Amino acid sequence: MDIKVYNASDEIDAQRVLSLLDSNNIKAYIRDSGPGSFLEITRGFSVYGKDIYVDERDAPDALSLLGINIPDSNHDKTEGFNTPWYHNRRIIAWIILLFMTCVAVLCVVLESLS
Repeated sequence: MDIKVYNASDEIDAQRVLSLLDSNNIKAYIRDSGPGSFLEITRGFSVYGKDIYVDERDAPDALSLLGINIPDSNHDKTEGFNTPWYHNRRIIAWIILLFMTCVAVLCVVLESLS
């Protein structure tokens, strides 16, 4: 059974990770994440990125090679892996939305003052 070990933001990042795993004798392959292949065909790019899969037996080695922390068996399995906040696309989207809203409010306030 194959396990997803990484989600690359684009094809270049995916190929970089695939090359790293291959140079350490870990067989891996790339799949489009979600409806990514459809978006690449219709739009030319995918916001979902590319998923890297490895064999279940190679997953711990691949994760440690990629620098991803594996949760201890004592932790709750629903916690998942600890990923930095800047890898969470939802948080980044909210930050951009908040910034754009602040800019819009600032423009309205400055326009009303003049």
